[in-house]
Amino acid sequence: MSGLMVDGEDYRAELGPRRYRVRGLTRNADAAVLKVGLRLTVGGAGGEFFHQDTVDLCQAKQRSAFVAAAAEATRADAEAIRADLGTLLDWCEIAVESHRRAAAAPKGAERPPLSAEDEAAGRAFLTTPHLLDRIAADYDACGVVGDAAPKLVSYLCAVSRKLEQPLAVLTMAPSAAGKTSLQDGTLAFVPEEDRLCLSAMTGQALHYIEEDLSHRVLAIAEEEGASRAAYSLKLLQSEGKLSLAVPVKDPESGQITTRIREVRGPVALFLTTTAAQIDEELANRCIVLTVDESAEQTALVHQAQRERETLGGLMQRSRAAAIRRLHQNAQRLLEPVAIVNPYARFLSFRADRPRTRRDHMKYLSLIRAITYLHQHQRPRHVVQVEGREVVYIEVALEDIAAANALAAAILGRSLDELAPQTRALLGHLHRLVTARAATEGRQRATVRFTRREIREAIGWSPDQVDIHLARLERLEYVCAHHGGQGARYVYELIYDGQGQAGEAFVMGLAEVATIAAQAAAPTAATSASEGSTPDLRAGSDSVPWGVRVGSVGADREPEDGAIPDIVVIDPDGDDGEAPGGISNGAASSYHTHDVTPGSAAQRLAIGGEA
Repeated sequence: MSGLMVDGEDYRAELGPRRYRVRGLTRNADAAVLKVGLRLTVGGAGGEFFHQDTVDLCQAKQRSAFVAAAAEATRADAEAIRADLGTLLDWCEIAVESHRRAAAAPKGAERPPLSAEDEAAGRAFLTTPHLLDRIAADYDACGVVGDAAPKLVSYLCAVSRKLEQPLAVLTMAPSAAGKTSLQDGTLAFVPEEDRLCLSAMTGQALHYIEEDLSHRVLAIAEEEGASRAAYSLKLLQSEGKLSLAVPVKDPESGQITTRIREVRGPVALFLTTTAAQIDEELANRCIVLTVDESAEQTALVHQAQRERETLGGLMQRSRAAAIRRLHQNAQRLLEPVAIVNPYARFLSFRADRPRTRRDHMKYLSLIRAITYLHQHQRPRHVVQVEGREVVYIEVALEDIAAANALAAAILGRSLDELAPQTRALLGHLHRLVTARAATEGRQRATVRFTRREIREAIGWSPDQVDIHLARLERLEYVCAHHGGQGARYVYELIYDGQGQAGEAFVMGLAEVATIAAQAAAPTAATSASEGSTPDLRAGSDSVPWGVRVGSVGADREPEDGAIPDIVVIDPDGDDGEAPGGISNGAASSYHTHDVTPGSAAQRLAIGGEA
């Protein structure tokens, strides 16, 4: 128990008629050295007397010198002063240690409480139909005009900060193109306590940062300002944390010891750059965005700039502030929740280069971010794993459709980049591979063909085939494989028929219609005994034994703050209790269904009655 009272940066204590002021205590690294400015004041009949000196309270010789001088100056009893210094030493040790622990703890801005009105508005926003369209419109209302795709990808990257594997965005554009406006517009939607914005960073700065970076947005104004910290940023993005071993001198023994400094992530990283060449290892960890530099986009920017000078612009700035506050409050309402993709096994991605291993994870993270943003529009499910209940939501087909559309807009290409004859050869190859796959009953990705087979199928000369096939290979529509027969090569068609109407597309992504058809096929549901991932969704016919599955219906209105009905399948036949992983009220009703071991679980409607 400490009797020190905090007075600004000083500490004060009263021991009988003697009053002490301790200055500079927190400048001591630990309690091994307590060098302070100590002032003793004593009041008496003849007025107040004081003595002040700099003293290390841990040094007995310095304490004795202070006692003698203070007793003479203040006319106080020397033994009383000596006892006071012993008490002050104990209190100062406690204060320094508390200050050291507080300084070592990660710091983060506190989340402000939400009023009932702000919470209601945030929930209404998160349940808005066509939420992504609403977000794009809000960017326009806040002055960030133009193509919606880069804005939505930036927004989803910011939202993904709360996921286990957040996204990272690197915006590349020449000076004055609007890359900073896009980044600043996105960051304005993020709550202040969840973002850290820096102009530049030295090489070791991240290792010594006192801020808690866990699940926050880390934004650096220019990639050049972070070039010396590129290694740290790459590790933080990939590993989710940083660890640094630093030598430290022990103040007691004088020995050099090693102390581990750890910075916890993960973070959603935002960078901008004007450079044409950047660190490739950092870039392939990011979704690289570009800014529209067309004359049409410049005209839109000019129009928005002129509009801001009008009376309507003045009013719009006030509305923009309200929109930003709405987005910040809405993001504060996004809760940690697991995400399950029941269509994951039906997705596809090009696999012709090792880099696509990382690109594939970005694609999956983009889908997860879309689902996470829509969590208030998705039913919640509960599954018991290793004795604890896990709440999760599922990816919907519209989430995959949105991710595919954004990927096409950001990463896509158009067949218009091909010369007419090269495009004609691509069409011939598409029909050739499609026909062979159907005839041989195999997947398109397993079909291989040679140049001779191309010539025989379409009747072109060897020179024509060589020229245009080389172009398709250079543009990565076709991938060459060594055939294993001398110098003979065989080819794989990466392109699978998209973009024939001129729209942008990304090769290798499965169409949503195809995914839906495969998921609905009778062979899609594979039993757990065959080694595939069991289907744990409520209402599934393949629920394994011993698994309790629940579902919180999002389409039913809760009453008096209670969550909607929960349906639980309990193979043990025991009476269940409401899952503890669901917040915002108790379950309005809770039903348990007995399932006979070995039989298929009966299908239950989400949120339905027993």
